[in-house]
Order: sequence, then structure tokens, then C-alpha cells
Amino acid sequence: MKAFTNCMQRRRWRTSLLAVLPLLGLMSGCVTSMAPGRMDAVQPTSSTPRAGQVYLIRGWGGMFSWGIDELAQDLTHAGINSHVFQHDQRDELARTMVERYRGVRNAEPLCMVAHSAGSDDALYIAGELKKAGVLVDLLITLDNVDATTVPLNVRLAHHYWAPGNFGDSNFLRGLPLKAEPGSKGTLVNVNLAEDGRQMVQPGVSHVTMDKDHLLRPRLVELVLKTCPTREMWLARNSAGLLLPPTMSTTGRERR
Repeated sequence: MKAFTNCMQRRRWRTSLLAVLPLLGLMSGCVTSMAPGRMDAVQPTSSTPRAGQVYLIRGWGGMFSWGIDELAQDLTHAGINSHVFQHDQRDELARTMVERYRGVRNAEPLCMVAHSAGSDDALYIAGELKKAGVLVDLLITLDNVDATTVPLNVRLAHHYWAPGNFGDSNFLRGLPLKAEPGSKGTLVNVNLAEDGRQMVQPGVSHVTMDKDHLLRPRLVELVLKTCPTREMWLARNSAGLLLPPTMSTTGRERR
């Protein structure tokens, strides 16, 4: 009996080790990307080849979310101002964005991209911007944790998620989002374990989703569609075709 018990304990230990080893391997790539984002980078205008700002937010502790940094590099190479922030910067980032964007006319497109707990942060920040009457042009979230409501000031939201393997626990799992009542924005939920399987590599998980090389070009394309070239932005501006960055307390855009 003792031999059987020892055998079972060894099996459980090996199983636990096999589960942890991939995570330890993934962690080896995240150490260099833990620096906090710069608040002076939060600006409603830019001088890059494409108009707009993209604020990217990593998950809890910054661990496992270095795919967010790689996405930021891709967006920067595409000519868009992109800056990465950490999960624990949520409140400061929200305050700074409200201060810099409140009441600004003709602000360039405001985009947020986030992973894991950073997705919850992005939804919170969008809510704070709503209170200040600021619109969010694009919100991309990858596998949120607990937050599930997209504020009505978000024009377009794309949410990529997958159910977890731990029952009702919020550990390593996402949830579908829902739009706040009264929203006139567009919300697209994609379950990567079902209808969105072809968008990602086989076996995509909460930990690997932000690093998926099949999904990332789709995310870049969404941002490119939201952030026009500088020439197109200036042409819209001169023609008076730009949408206002503020909204009324009822969620209707001010003109």
C-alpha cells in the first residue's frame, strides 16, 4: 500500500511539473518587458505616419504578456504611436488619459489593446473616459478575467477569448463581453476555442493568446483600419469630416 501511495505521489508530482515547465519557459521571455509605461506618452495627437494613439496594457504582474510588447513593435513599425503599460498602472493611466483627452476637439483615434487582467483594466479605463465624455475608437481585449461590460463610449470593440479548464474559477480563462445598455457601438466576441479556431494556432490558451502569430496580424489590421494615414487624417480634418471626441451624458456624440 505504501509503495502504491508513493507511486501516485510521484505521478502527481510529475504531472504538476509538466504543467509548470511550459509556464517557466514562457516567463523567460518576459523579464525584459516589465518596465512601467511612460505617462508623458499619453497625448491626444501625434506626428507619426498614421494618426492615432494605441495604449497597450499587460496582464497581472506583467507576467506572460510580452506578446503585447511584440504587438506594440509591429504597430510602431506600421507607423502608429504605440506604448505599453503595466497592470498596476491602471489608475494612473486612467487619470492621465482623462486629463489629456477631456474636452479636446479633433483628437486622433484613441485605441486600447490589452491581455488578461489588462483587459479588465482597459474596460475600467474606458469607463473612466466615459465619465469625462471621451470616446474610445477601438478596444481590443484578449481573454479578460472578471470585467465583462463594454462602456457605451466605445465605438468598436473586438474581444478574443477562450474558456478555461478550471470550472468556475477565473484562473487562466476568459469570458464573453456584453455592451452597456444604450450603447450604439459595435461589439464582436470571438470564442477562439469554437468559431474562432481558424484564427489561432492549435492549442491556444490564456497564456499564449497574446503571442499567437496567426492572431496578431488581425489585431494590427484592426488598428490600421482605425488609424488612417496622416494624409487621409489631414484631408478629413480640412473637410470637417472628423468625428468629435466628446459625448454627452446620454452617450450621444456632441457635434
